[in-house]
Amino acid sequence: MNVVRLRLALTAFLLSTSPSLADDVLGTWSRDNGAVHVKFDNCGDAICGNIAWLKPGADTKAKVGQRLFFDMRPDGPNSWTGKA
Repeated sequence: MNVVRLRLALTAFLLSTSPSLADDVLGTWSRDNGAVHVKFDNCGDAICGNIAWLKPGADTKAKVGQRLFFDMRPDGPNSWTGKA
């Protein structure tokens, strides 16, 4: 259940930010409580997010290396996919 909440929280965070270029998401992001760090990186021609770090003692079934975001692709007039 905690993994589902984590996915929903991260998705809500990413959707609530202002539109930006796809490269702006690359890097390591942390939750507001600092318990989880997720690294976003290229995976083929898309972007994926994997858990890079978990706070010791965190009450979660998530594991370091677990992929939370799959096959993310930008969309819109400024995207590198060329779609409008």
